[in-house]
Amino acid sequence: MKNFPLSQKLKVELAELAVFPDKYSRAELAAKLRHLASRVAADRFRPPANSKLFLKIELLYFAMLAGGYANPIDLATALKILSSTAEDQVKELYQPCLRIDP
Repeated sequence: MKNFPLSQKLKVELAELAVFPDKYSRAELAAKLRHLASRVAADRFRPPANSKLFLKIELLYFAMLAGGYANPIDLATALKILSSTAEDQVKELYQPCLRIDP
């Protein structure tokens, strides 16, 4: 199993649970640990932040939050472009695996 670094925020939350377990009931502690485990799993499979596609997704998300897509057609167009970019990247990455040489 490959080791991966935890974010500082996750480390702080885990340390708090380890140092002050009596602060929570057993049910609350179990719920918090399940929640942290799901966040660790999500962080583990997150694409690298330096990925151009990941950056485009983040920019679209922040533009959406800022109200940059008031018109649904503009948002649909941006999502279609992003989808095409993602499809092209997947084809590029996995083309050697899909190629069948005679």
